[in-house]
Amino acid sequence: MRTLSLALVFALMSAIAFASPALRLRKTVCQPDGSLLTIVKCGDEYRSFFATTDGYVVVKGSNGYCYVSALDVSGSGDSGVWAHNEDERGLSEELWLNANGTTSENFMAFAASSRAAIETRALGTSDNPQGEVTYPVILVNFSDVSFSITNAVDTFNRQFNEKGFSGGGAAGSVRDYFVAQSRGKYSPSFDVVCEVTLSKSRAYYGARVGNSNDSHVSEMVREAVNLAEKQGVNFSKYKTAAGGVPIVGVVFAGVGENSSWEDDAVWASYYTAITNFTGGKINSFLVVNELLPTIRRTDAQVDTLYNIEGIGTFCHEFSHFLGLPDFYNTYDSSSLVGMSWWSIMDYGQYWKNGTVPMGYSAYEKNFMGWLDIDTLKTEKQMVKINALGSESENAYYIRNDSDATGCEYYILENRQPSAWYPERLSSGMFVIHVDYNAAAWMGNTVNIVKNHRRMSYVPADNDIKPENESAPRDYQGDLFPGLTGNKVLRDNGVPGFQQYKGAGMGKFLTGISEDNGIVSFLYMAEGTLAKPENLKVIPNSDVTSLTAQWDAVENAKAYNVSVWDGDKTLLTRQTENCTLDIGGFESVKNLKVTVGATADDYMDSDMSSIEFENPVGVENIKNAEDAELFDVFTISGIKVAEKVRAEKVKDMPEKGVYILKGKNGVRKIMVR
Repeated sequence: MRTLSLALVFALMSAIAFASPALRLRKTVCQPDGSLLTIVKCGDEYRSFFATTDGYVVVKGSNGYCYVSALDVSGSGDSGVWAHNEDERGLSEELWLNANGTTSENFMAFAASSRAAIETRALGTSDNPQGEVTYPVILVNFSDVSFSITNAVDTFNRQFNEKGFSGGGAAGSVRDYFVAQSRGKYSPSFDVVCEVTLSKSRAYYGARVGNSNDSHVSEMVREAVNLAEKQGVNFSKYKTAAGGVPIVGVVFAGVGENSSWEDDAVWASYYTAITNFTGGKINSFLVVNELLPTIRRTDAQVDTLYNIEGIGTFCHEFSHFLGLPDFYNTYDSSSLVGMSWWSIMDYGQYWKNGTVPMGYSAYEKNFMGWLDIDTLKTEKQMVKINALGSESENAYYIRNDSDATGCEYYILENRQPSAWYPERLSSGMFVIHVDYNAAAWMGNTVNIVKNHRRMSYVPADNDIKPENESAPRDYQGDLFPGLTGNKVLRDNGVPGFQQYKGAGMGKFLTGISEDNGIVSFLYMAEGTLAKPENLKVIPNSDVTSLTAQWDAVENAKAYNVSVWDGDKTLLTRQTENCTLDIGGFESVKNLKVTVGATADDYMDSDMSSIEFENPVGVENIKNAEDAELFDVFTISGIKVAEKVRAEKVKDMPEKGVYILKGKNGVRKIMVR
């Protein structure tokens, strides 16, 4: 075996700008010993490399693919064995890997320490894009690679601007995508100004030089702009009041290195390098590829098909221009899981070969100023969330009270199948965990620390897998309540809140459900108490007052009781018992009594209610027969007269309620 230098290792890497993650392509290669090895493409525009399916870095030497040994401080890499698939390794190979093998994570950590500083736009801030804006786009042929279609300008003009564009199974155009994400607040248009042919080959602009990929990509864009001007394109018309043209898009012929095995292709990226033109400057540019290779397998053979790339890569790079950082691990996109398929700033740009990129999350919409997110107050309540993309879309923060900076929080949103949210990933509540750090956002290093991902999600099924170890069906259980029927999210749950600051969130959700596209749950409540049953009201023995009674409710700590005269509240009391003396209200003919159960950690029950004619109300007393005689008492029980007719009671010197006791029973009368 030959020794591999670090220079050769870094020849598999790049260090430029902000870009798309590598499409996790796999291929099988034949090793010199006759074995078949499956390798995975990893990385992004900063660096790309190959690894075994279980994450050991390999490099192609003159005699097959070899492991890269652990990198020491001297910067040398030493390979001792050919690489094999995990289930085909012998004991000696396993022992060698345990002692000397380089995992993709360790490899990228070392590479990051050697990464040169580059001039980049500070990500992590947004100018709140609004209104109608037009940007120029140039189509670029290389001297040796041309567009596969003859009407490229028309094709890409439609793909970028046509309302309802459906070519290749698309859900819409680039313009459609951003109009939908902003709900009409931002409507970009793209002038596909011309098609030009560069003077040099694709390999000149896209080949690796030293420690970087695409070292001539700025030259590629400068030449494209100059050639466009020679065709009569006036870039001054795209200048803004802030000075200069904000960005120019470049679509280059053929495949991109990010989504193919072509090492000399250009990697789809966003750059902040200034490009001059007659009369001004262009402040940034992005480059994306024309074609996306896909694999078709049959019993007889494996074919590679080339189709027009969907809008996903362009939307990803354009989102960098708008300020969003990457949410995959920009130091090692093969291992640590960031937002995966769930964000266009991660693997979501590739959904359905990029023809239907993932719609913006609530965080991304809020970042752009397109969606306000309310903070849930720490009190028991019923919460409803409408779907992202709907007219009434909304989302909620749950903030970590232990974080004085306010930078750590969770976002609750509702994902429902629609144009930009795929049905195949199911539906329900999506939970995002954010721990914002300005330096990480500006430096595009949001998710580089395995045990401290700053933009991640909480899967309802508690199962997260890297994209190269999973299929879309593995993500169907990520939403609540989801395939597992998980209706709870709390500290120490499975899954649970796992904040970085403090001992716990001290907050919880229960009863998470989904009905007719609306997600609902109880916040800070273990459930909802049952309604009290068998409510009844009976007169007390003194016939001047009433008692309300009802059955006990499980988990209730108290009961709220109210007495009503129509819409007027006569009495409100709370009791821990299942009975309450509510008085008599003698002057009221009809009464209503309501009872509801309550507890600190449960939602209050619905109210039980009963309406009735007041049996102790004075207006309900029948006139006694004239011949009947009564003893008369005050309401407090003092006898004030004997053997008088009812009609004489009205002559009592004091007005008020009197009790009349006769041979036929007790009556009550009001003297007015």
